[in-house]
This record gives sequence, C-alpha cells and structure tokens, in this order.
Amino acid sequence: MSAAVRVVAIDCSRVASAAEATALVAEARHAGAPLIERHNVAAIDARGEGATLDALAEDPTVRVFRRGPPPRGRLYQHERLRTRELEGAVIERAVAWRSSRDDRASCGLLWLRLRGGCWQRFFLDDGWAVWEEQSDADTERELEELAGELEELRGLAGAVVGVVEITDDDLPRVVIPELRIALASGAEVRLYPSDPRDPDADTLLAIR
Repeated sequence: MSAAVRVVAIDCSRVASAAEATALVAEARHAGAPLIERHNVAAIDARGEGATLDALAEDPTVRVFRRGPPPRGRLYQHERLRTRELEGAVIERAVAWRSSRDDRASCGLLWLRLRGGCWQRFFLDDGWAVWEEQSDADTERELEELAGELEELRGLAGAVVGVVEITDDDLPRVVIPELRIALASGAEVRLYPSDPRDPDADTLLAIR
C-alpha cells in the first residue's frame, strides 16, 4: 500500500446538496486530508441527486456510502479509515469463524450483532479491510453453513463500541491493513494479518 494514496470519504450528513459534496472532495484533496469521517448519503439521494454521487464514486479515491435502508451490504473496503459511526452501539452477540483448525486465534470472519441494529460483518481480503452490514437471514444462513467452526465471543456481549479504525500504522511494505474496534471499557478488538507483508497471510483475532 502506498502512503501517497489518499481516500476521500464523503460525509453528506453535514452538507445540503451533492454539489456541496463535490466541493467537499475538492477541498479535502487540496488540504491533503486522508478522509472525511462518516458516510451518509441517504438524505441527498432522496432528493434525486444520486447520479451526481455515483459520478463522484467512479473516482477510485472517493468512497460513497451505499444508499438505502439497512442492511446496506458493503459499507467500507479500505486501507485506512477512522469513524465513530458505531459509537455508543451495544454488542448483543459476537461470533468468530475460526478459519484454521491449527490456530485458535484465526478468524476468517467476525460478526457483531448490535442492539436495535443489523449484523456487522468484518474481514480482511486482498489488501483491504472490509466492513459489511447484513440482514438476520443472511447472517443466520452463513452461521449455519459454518457451524462447527464458529466461536461465540460471549465476553463481548454488552460491550459498547467506540471508534472503528482501519490502519497499516505507516509501516513499510505492508500489503494488508488491520481493523481495530475500540470499546468503551478501554479494551480493543483487533482483526489483523499474521504477517502484514504477506498477501496470503492468515487473519487473526485478538481481544484485549
């Protein structure tokens, strides 16, 4: 991953129109900002300005949050991100797919069920950290298919979520970032590669 690549994430919850969103992107680039926190384009899209936002999203350095009601599918596919989008949410259930029988720290997929909200699904893939929002039906189907390889992370039940961050810590030659979910207790959930310089590295989970 190149530190020179900057991603602008559009926060349309703080602007009045798609034209302002376009100006926001230009301003962020001029200032050299790596991202603008949070994506929420539903209000702008409801005013019929989705085409402008779609045009912005054709630029590979711009990320536009998927529009529509939840579950919204893939939310983020980033090398770097810092957002408070889930801040204050309470985890009802957490499940890890232990993708390697030889390593109990392995975690190919991490699901978090939020109180009053949808399932959040996290994983590392092809140099990205991916965050998706899923329906109960889709998640339960996946959990059924992977039964026997799952671990209920009961220690996370009731935990309050803080900042979600995707980062490579500016380390040289890193090809896979890690994902960190801060908890209000001061603990942290980390989804990280066994070797950040190996594109085929296993994904591991740590909670501490």
